[in-house]
Amino acid sequence: MLFPDRINRFLTIFNKKNLSKKSRQTVQHLQSDLEKKVEVQEKQLEWEKLKSPALDTKINVAERDLNIDIRKKPGTKQSAK
Repeated sequence: MLFPDRINRFLTIFNKKNLSKKSRQTVQHLQSDLEKKVEVQEKQLEWEKLKSPALDTKINVAERDLNIDIRKKPGTKQSAK
């Protein structure tokens, strides 16, 4: 995972080497792209954290209300085809 302090340290090191204006712009563009990717991944993680309990609840309701065995029971063997 990339952290903003690591990105800033990276930029500081590169800025000390007197990069051209275009190079600095490229680095800043890369930084903003990385920050956007981190933000998207954090949102995806939050979604997955919400999705998992919701699906588990759906399965519990179906098993209880419809008397359907959905989850594999421990110790069951695979059926022959």
